[in-house]
Amino acid sequence: MTNANWRGIVGVIKPSYKSGSPVDFIRLLPDGVGVVPLFIGAREHTEDEYLRAMEIYHQRVGELAQIGVDLIHPEGGPPFMVRGYAMEKELVQSWQDKYGIPVVTTGMSQCAALRAMGIRRFLA
Repeated sequence: MTNANWRGIVGVIKPSYKSGSPVDFIRLLPDGVGVVPLFIGAREHTEDEYLRAMEIYHQRVGELAQIGVDLIHPEGGPPFMVRGYAMEKELVQSWQDKYGIPVVTTGMSQCAALRAMGIRRFLA
């Protein structure tokens, strides 16, 4: 029997319990990549909730590290955007230093995609 996760396991932290979102994410991955989804449980989708949610993100990142995933992907732009780009970079670096596991956020993925397409500004 072959290992279904032979390419590795991604730990995903979803901000809300929307049922379609994890399914769409998994469909985008190549065969051999496993997924461990955890959730924040956002319901209000307000700035205050996003600010409070970071403590839960810290807990979930720790859980995924303890499980032993190969990559941690905390999703949801707003919880990170309300803190600003510099704080997001600092936070991601602190998680990587603490757990020794690569971490990539939604915002980081979006910025990388824009750079790959050569887009420097999308508003004139």
